Amino acid sequence: MTTVPPPHWQPPAQQPTCTNLRIRSVEDAHKIFYAIRRGILRMVSRRLDSDERAALRTGCVYAWEERSPNTEITGIGIERFTEGRRWSASRVRDEFLFYYEKFVPDPNHASEPMGWEQLVKQTYSVWVETEKGKEEMAPDRIFHTDDCGPVGHSG
Repeated sequence: MTTVPPPHWQPPAQQPTCTNLRIRSVEDAHKIFYAIRRGILRMVSRRLDSDERAALRTGCVYAWEERSPNTEITGIGIERFTEGRRWSASRVRDEFLFYYEKFVPDPNHASEPMGWEQLVKQTYSVWVETEKGKEEMAPDRIFHTDDCGPVGHSG
């Protein structure tokens, strides 16, 4: 017997893979991947919806599996992770890429709203061997510019 959810039912919101976290090195990123492989942490399985994007905060880490040729079979994987924000071109620091959030003015308000703090996205990806073959996994860490020194310097 199958139960059908009521029409107003919503799937549970996806949570970040980790929160309140600072990834300082490739080893830190690898620990996240290891915890995912062990089932301790969970990957994000789909793009964030509008409520999940609105809940994005500094210290959130979202790890996901890049879409691969096996996606058609498994249905797992995200082609391009998006969180509904505009970002600068990437800047490289060590093995990470950093993107600075760009303020997009409202047509009625050209300046940044009070309390707006620029976020920074830190990305890293790795190829892992699985029973399905090689797959790319990637975590994005979101943080405020105050959380890390300027790109090009140790923070």
